Amino acid sequence: MTDHHQLSNFIWQIADLLRGPYRPPQDERVMLPMTVLRRFDCVLASTKPQVLAEYQKRKDTITGDALDARLNAVDLIRRFNEAANETAGDHFTPREVIRLMVDILFDPDDDILTQPGIIRKLLDPTCGTGGMLAEAQTYLREHHKTATLYVFGQDFNSRAYAIAASDLLLKSNEKSDIRYVNQAIKFLQ
Repeated sequence: MTDHHQLSNFIWQIADLLRGPYRPPQDERVMLPMTVLRRFDCVLASTKPQVLAEYQKRKDTITGDALDARLNAVDLIRRFNEAANETAGDHFTPREVIRLMVDILFDPDDDILTQPGIIRKLLDPTCGTGGMLAEAQTYLREHHKTATLYVFGQDFNSRAYAIAASDLLLKSNEKSDIRYVNQAIKFLQ
C-alpha cells in the first residue's frame, strides 16, 4: 500500500507536469479545469457501465439530442459534492447554514408548493459557487416532488462562477442560468 507521503509527492509531480508555462500563482488556471474534469469522471464512474450498455443498445436507432436524453435518464447527471465550496470566493457559508436558510425561505410557501405542477424561480444575485441554489433544488426534490424550481445566479468571481455553472451543467436544467458578470443584471422579467 502506498503511504501518504508517496501519494502526496506523486500528486505534486503531476501538478508540476501540468503547470507547464504557468507561474505558481496561476496554478488554479490549470488545476481548476483538471479538478472539474476529474470530478466529472468520479461522479459518472458508478453509472458508466449502464450508460455504455445503453449507448450500445440505442446508438443505431436513436441519435443526437434524443440519444443524449436517453443516456441522461440512466442516472448520468449528478451534482458536484460539497468539496466544490473549498475554492469559494471571499465568503464561505457552511452547508448546514445554507440548509437552514433554504428551509426558512420556503417555509411560508409550503402550501403553494404542494400544488401539482407548480413552477417557481429563484435568483441568487451573489451566488458564489451556487450552494444556495443547489440546496434549494435539493429541498424541493425532497419535500415537494411535483414542484419545479428554475434557479438563476450570477457572480463576479470567475472561479466561483465556473464551479456554479459546472454544477448547473451537471444537473441539465436548461431553463436555469448562471452568469459571470461584473455588474448587476436583471434575470427575471
